[in-house]
Amino acid sequence: MFLNYFFIRPKVSFKEVIQKHGYPVFSKKISRMVSIIQNPTERNHKTRKLYIEGVNSNGIKSPNWKIPDKYLYLIDAPFKMSDACCKYLKKAPFQNFEAETKMNRILGLMAIDGEYRKYSIKKRGFNHYAERNNYSTPLGFWTRSDVWEYIYKNKLPYCKVLYGDIILQKTLDGNAVYNNDGLYGTGCMFCMFGIEQENKLKRPNRFQLMKVTHPKLYKYCMDDLGIQKVLEYIKIPYR
Repeated sequence: MFLNYFFIRPKVSFKEVIQKHGYPVFSKKISRMVSIIQNPTERNHKTRKLYIEGVNSNGIKSPNWKIPDKYLYLIDAPFKMSDACCKYLKKAPFQNFEAETKMNRILGLMAIDGEYRKYSIKKRGFNHYAERNNYSTPLGFWTRSDVWEYIYKNKLPYCKVLYGDIILQKTLDGNAVYNNDGLYGTGCMFCMFGIEQENKLKRPNRFQLMKVTHPKLYKYCMDDLGIQKVLEYIKIPYR
């Protein structure tokens, strides 16, 4: 029987990645910047200066490349930070799969997911063609309201335990938008990307919910992976 799905597995575990490279905290951009600053070499001293001071190698001020002041404390954190988990656990397995099968990706990326994705979609378009990296992002111009409206009107199944109910809200300008009253979004279970924004929603964040829905994984996450010490340092509730 032909299967229309495949199991793709990384060669290393999340635990191995964070032990070697560091934890994913707040966002890919912040984690990457802090990682470079935390690991000084002769080759990256100019980049470190750019990230810390916002001044490039020509002495020109480049404030957009400076790590925001509110995150400077992370440089001295008692743990390492990195965005390497995405590379080893997500990108590499898919790239290997594509190379073996000659298949191309259809991604659910949306421009509203972050400035980098917005920039990438704007630069490359919804269909990106390259020698070894072809992919399509048909949801690039969708909003969160578009997604929830599509799910609601087409009566599509989704995980209510995590996302809650679909609700219709009024904006300040009087327009109606679709939303949900559960988690803002989900990704890798132990990841801390987006936790800052999620914590502002005044509802249980992913780790607080994990304690209720997956208590054994929660204990592993806090104790074995050391996520508790990270959340305490960045002042994000987890109980």
